[in-house]
Amino acid sequence: MPTETPRRVDPRVPLAVVGLVLLAAMAFLLLHGPRFETTAAFDDESVAVSCGSVLTVGWPTDHSSLSSENSRSYGDHIRSGKTDFAGRDGIARDCSERRDTYLGFLAVLAVPTSVCLSALLRPGRRSTGQTTSV
Repeated sequence: MPTETPRRVDPRVPLAVVGLVLLAAMAFLLLHGPRFETTAAFDDESVAVSCGSVLTVGWPTDHSSLSSENSRSYGDHIRSGKTDFAGRDGIARDCSERRDTYLGFLAVLAVPTSVCLSALLRPGRRSTGQTTSV
């Protein structure tokens, strides 16, 4: 009586899924800018900041400083609250540090992502379709 061997899952499939998830995480880190809230040193008012993404750093714009909500800058935005010049300098530094962290995570994720996705290029095992008898 012929019996069929159980189908095995191609080992490339889980690697491809993990690679695609890591690729999505990398796209998020590349396109999404950091956001944070901070308080001034001598003020209780909170300042909400939206930083430009890693991708937009160095992109040519008409202004390279922090802008208010009404401005059309592609850089860093103060969404709510008010700051003085020193506060804006600190916010610009914080945005730069957070983008550097995003870029570091991108570099760390690049290796496992490429390894997982390169598994798709490896030829898979072909099933011969033969059955064995006991």
